[in-house]
Amino acid sequence: MAVMARRVTLVLGILGAILAFAGLILYIKAPYDSIAIATLEALAVTCLTIFLITHFELLRQVSRRRPVRLGFNSVLLVLLFAVILGIINFLAARHDVRWDFSETKRFTLAPQTARALRDLPRDVKVTVFTNEKGQFGIYKDLFENYQSRSPKLTVEFVDPEKKPGMARRYGITRLDTAVVESGKQETRVTAPTEQEVTNALLRVTRDEKKNIYFLSGHAEHQLDDSSEAGYAFLKKALEQQGYTVLSLSLYESKTVPTDANLLVLGGPQRPVPEQEQALIADYVKSGRRSR
Repeated sequence: MAVMARRVTLVLGILGAILAFAGLILYIKAPYDSIAIATLEALAVTCLTIFLITHFELLRQVSRRRPVRLGFNSVLLVLLFAVILGIINFLAARHDVRWDFSETKRFTLAPQTARALRDLPRDVKVTVFTNEKGQFGIYKDLFENYQSRSPKLTVEFVDPEKKPGMARRYGITRLDTAVVESGKQETRVTAPTEQEVTNALLRVTRDEKKNIYFLSGHAEHQLDDSSEAGYAFLKKALEQQGYTVLSLSLYESKTVPTDANLLVLGGPQRPVPEQEQALIADYVKSGRRSR
């Protein structure tokens, strides 16, 4: 049994070392994938801890018969213990992994938000003008969650009652306003919701606005129609993300604008004339996009 225990714990020790190394490599290659890195390092800590505890007992037995080896073995145990503490400290400092047990999952970010934070092209500064009278707690929880996903996000909380000069400088007229800045871009958030904040991040990190044209003239869904059959909600959602949304009649323009980044044919109820089909085909062949 003793021989089997040594073999098993030896395998766990080797596995722990491999997992720790794999976590380090993943951190270098993909530093924002905190969940995967934390999982690897946590498994490494588990394996190495079992190895440490088991071999500590074995070394106690060996040390009684082989006092000469005690010093060397003690050094190894101390080093292994230091490695385990180092991994734990690394997890605590670099990977703030949170578990959301709330029924509504209010602390879990949507995949789109996680992707936006991971792909932030540059630093973003957020100045939140709020206090205990407002929605300070909600903003704080939300932005702590965001900051755990990206080191490029800086957040400062300012009480406009204690710093009225700073509030005037930013033109703040209402409590619970967050000013989001990046480069020369700036936008404001007045509701502490994930949708509002993520859309703001997308707007300020896009220097060039992309134009989306929705074709008209074939009984498509209308951009100004707020009913269930309309696309008013879609237009609003796209504009909140920093896109410019326009309507286009190929019958009148006879061409697709050169600044069209995306062309959408939204559920036409009438056939598209061949001449317009040819214009759309030329647009697609040019390497631009059509939907």
